[in-house]
Parts: sequence; structure tokens; C-alpha cells
Amino acid sequence: MLRTAFWLVLLAALVTLGVSLGFERVAADERLDPEPHREAIRAVEAVLYRDRPAELGDGDRAALALEQLAVQLAPPDAPYLARRRALRLYELMGLASSLGEVGYALPDLGLLRIDWERERDALFAPAPWFARARPAPPR
Repeated sequence: MLRTAFWLVLLAALVTLGVSLGFERVAADERLDPEPHREAIRAVEAVLYRDRPAELGDGDRAALALEQLAVQLAPPDAPYLARRRALRLYELMGLASSLGEVGYALPDLGLLRIDWERERDALFAPAPWFARARPAPPR
């Protein structure tokens, strides 16, 4: 009797875990519409993709723009999934702000651009106005 109850509880826990992971996986695969966030995305890309060479302070400017986008995605009362999405941008923000700590050398925005494109493409549905430093991956 005790053994049967144990297996039933274990089975219920596994089913619950599988169902919750399944729902999270489906929800995580849904990318956001970029249009409501267009201005904030453009602010990030204005720093990363401009025509002139990088300048001192570009890492901090990119970090500020990323922070503003993250706050827009996940205000304080946002649900869990929105906060998880914004966390990806906060990680990028840390990379961007570390670019300003290289002494007198100009920041290299190449790595940040690649990471930004990866995260942007994971978070948002494609948009023709997205900037791109490298060709889009084949589908």
C-alpha cells in the first residue's frame, strides 16, 4: 500500500513537472512583436551599427539602451516569462558596460553586435528594419 502511494505521488510529480516544462517551452518559443519596442531597439542599434568608428563611452551608451529595453520588456509587475526575457538583455548590458573598462583603448563592439543579434532574434519576431552585421542564418 505504501509502495503504491509512493509510485502514484512520484508519477503525479513527474506528470506535473512535464506539463509545466512543456508549457514553459511553448511559451518561451513565442517571440515578441518588435513593433511596440521599435524605438528602444533602434536606440540599441544606433550605438552598435553606426557608420563611424567606436568611441570611448559606446559600451556605456549601449548598456543604457539595453537597460531601457529590458525595463520596457519587464516592468516591476511583469510575469515570470517577461522577466526571464529581460534577464537576457541584462546579461548583454553587463558585457556592454564592461567595454568601457579597457583603459584608453576604443571599445570593440563586434562581439556585442553578434550577441545582440542572437538575443534579439531569439526575443523578437523578424522585422525588416533590424540592423545586421552579418548575413541572416539560413532557415
